[in-house]
Amino acid sequence: MSFHPAPYYGAFECQAVSGSTAFGALLSTADATLWEVAATTTHALRYRPGAVTLANGDSVSAEGSDYKVTGTPRRITADEMQAELVRQ
Repeated sequence: MSFHPAPYYGAFECQAVSGSTAFGALLSTADATLWEVAATTTHALRYRPGAVTLANGDSVSAEGSDYKVTGTPRRITADEMQAELVRQ
């Protein structure tokens, strides 16, 4: 499933997996959103609500790397969620 959210520069479209659920998402490095996230995060993942339910501590794989969700994912628009990640 393709994911085409509002423009978000510094991010790229990817297929992510959490548990057995695969979903379309946008992955960016923390420096693309440096002023918005805590210094302890390394990446941000944007995805559609309902595509997957992520929570603090969940594992996510994207683009051949593994990440852990840090903090509670938040809704950033009516059609998008954002989870802060730490690369493992």
